[in-house]
Order: sequence, then structure tokens, then C-alpha cells
Amino acid sequence: YQRGVGDTYFSGKLIARLARLVQIAYELGQSREAYFQRMVKRLRERIEIWLQRKSGTPFIYDASWGGMISCGCMYDDCYGYCAPRCANKIEPAENCPSLAEAGANMNFGNSIYNDHHFHYGYFVYAAAVLARFDSAAEQRLRPQILSLIRDYGNPSADDPFFPVAR
Repeated sequence: YQRGVGDTYFSGKLIARLARLVQIAYELGQSREAYFQRMVKRLRERIEIWLQRKSGTPFIYDASWGGMISCGCMYDDCYGYCAPRCANKIEPAENCPSLAEAGANMNFGNSIYNDHHFHYGYFVYAAAVLARFDSAAEQRLRPQILSLIRDYGNPSADDPFFPVAR
């Protein structure tokens, strides 16, 4: 697992697990313990790396279908001789491998809108937990989180960027 490199399913699950541990520690009355603040900091860092452009596989807006997709990662570790990384270019977004024809097989079909409701739900849940303990981070990340929510659960038929339902 590399932060910001990978797929939205397994990475989202790991981030949601960390969020659940933060919530459990809070429910057990441990929020004043030093380890608790370290967990919140780690949660914030894990969410931020995915929601900012410095991710190895950032979320991008797909204007053709009106949704958020993961750029995708052409994973490379040089057969064990270099640090794992995404070998593909992410700028401009048209270079993202998930937009290529083969991208439909990448990331469990993320680029063809497969299972966004639960892949992105992991990130939304983690962000909700983070918001409880770090309101400044929530304010900074709100536009990105709302974009993920609007991708799979848009409440407005008047939204020109996202459909109400897929």
C-alpha cells in the first residue's frame, strides 16, 4: 500500500478502517490520549493525499459522463529494484490511463462508473469522522468530498455537472 497510489476500493477500505479506529477510540473515552491525536493526523494525511492533485492517481472530473473517476495507476516497482510508483503521467488529465480503452479493466471498472457508491463511500465515511475531530481539514476538503458525494448521490436535478442517478 502506497499513499495515493492504488485503487479506490482497497485504499478506501484502509482509510475507512483507520477512521473506524479513531471513532472507536473516541467512544472508549480515549480522545485525550496522545495516540488519538496521532491517529487523527494520520487519517487527515491519508485522506488529503487522495483528494489533492499530488496523489499518484488523483480523482479527475470526467466531463463526458459527468462524474469523478480515479486517474488510474500504471504501477511500477522496476521488478523490485525501485520504490513503487505510478509510472503514468497525470497532467494533463487526458493522459490518465483510466481514460484509455484499457482503463475499463483498471481499478475494478472505476472509469466506467462501477461501484462508485461504496468505493467513494469509504472516503466519505472517513471524511465524516475526520470532520468530527478536525473541522479545519473538513473545511479545506469539503469541495472534493462533495464532488465524490455528488458523483453517486447527487440530490439536485439542476446540477449541470453530475447526474441525479446513474
